[in-house]
Amino acid sequence: MARFNLSELGVTGTASGPRGGVTATNVQWHPSGHYLAANINTQDRVAFFEVADGENGPALKLWGNIVETGRDPFVGRFTPDGRHYLTSNWGRNFSATTLDGRIPNAASTMSVIRLADPEAEDVRHERLGSVDTDISAEGMAVSPDGLLVATFDMRGTSFASGTPRHSREAGISLLAFDPETGRLEKLSDTPFEAVLPEGGTFDLTGDHVIATSFEAQPDAAPGMGAGLVVFRVVKDGTPRLEPVGRVPLPHGVHHVDVAP
Repeated sequence: MARFNLSELGVTGTASGPRGGVTATNVQWHPSGHYLAANINTQDRVAFFEVADGENGPALKLWGNIVETGRDPFVGRFTPDGRHYLTSNWGRNFSATTLDGRIPNAASTMSVIRLADPEAEDVRHERLGSVDTDISAEGMAVSPDGLLVATFDMRGTSFASGTPRHSREAGISLLAFDPETGRLEKLSDTPFEAVLPEGGTFDLTGDHVIATSFEAQPDAAPGMGAGLVVFRVVKDGTPRLEPVGRVPLPHGVHHVDVAP
């Protein structure tokens, strides 16, 4: 096991508080296995690192420039071809002292970063742009073919029942991605009953999307509580999601992955 201090790798902060206000919320392997991405969500940016063999084990060094994203890039994913990195920018207000102030009441965003050619002498990554997704998009997933992206949107399910911002339904935003141009286009929002769907994934075929539901609404019907919510990806015409069913699980389902 090896540990690395972000400040020693060039990721520093000047804010008051621990680590200069630097918080890293996501680390993701590049498909090649040679690079890592770290989402520095409190600074609205992503740092990329090259992984190499050091004298005493693995070594890291900054790979190219640190790239600014949208606000609060909580998670991110490389595309399967390794040419782009996408971030789901939740958009929280870290200076707020209440839940209502901290949780955004506007759509989250997704940023697209085009990665530099690994063989280039001057490694410069480029942010291509951002698009809106839905309110409080925390988790995200990229389909195996790299053509679809999903965000898992908590909406107002983090607020107590009976309060003004409470929502009974969460959602999944489905987006189309063009691996050649890096263009991202939102296709649809699919609502479903859940509380805090903080993660999700495509299956290995790309024909299904699986979302987590952390817990049940207080008055949820049987089978509508914590677990996995499965959707079919309908690909004739404009891709869309259709509900398939649920897999009940104990309280606290947070993330899910599908292994080959």
